[in-house]
Amino acid sequence: MPDDGADHDVVIVGGGVAGLSAALMLARARRRVACVDAGSPRNAPAEHVHGFLSRDDTPPGELLEHGAEEVRRYGGELITATATRITGDADRASSSSSTTGAG
Repeated sequence: MPDDGADHDVVIVGGGVAGLSAALMLARARRRVACVDAGSPRNAPAEHVHGFLSRDDTPPGELLEHGAEEVRRYGGELITATATRITGDADRASSSSSTTGAG
């Protein structure tokens, strides 16, 4: 990975199934990736996830825990925070967030 002084190659906003899947693929591709999530999933009240390959009937929280474990295993960083602003251009972007705890 190039050492250009940037903390991350990619910052993903949203740590649901899609965000964690993206973070996992990028981390496996040896990208410096962070996933920022406020920790309030919209499907929290649901008892089970349905129609998700190999995880049908899994409680949503359990699915997210497994996904987070996989991302961390490949060096991805999970940040519990609310993204409040993203600025920059196609070559360099910066973001600000309000941290709600360690992820």
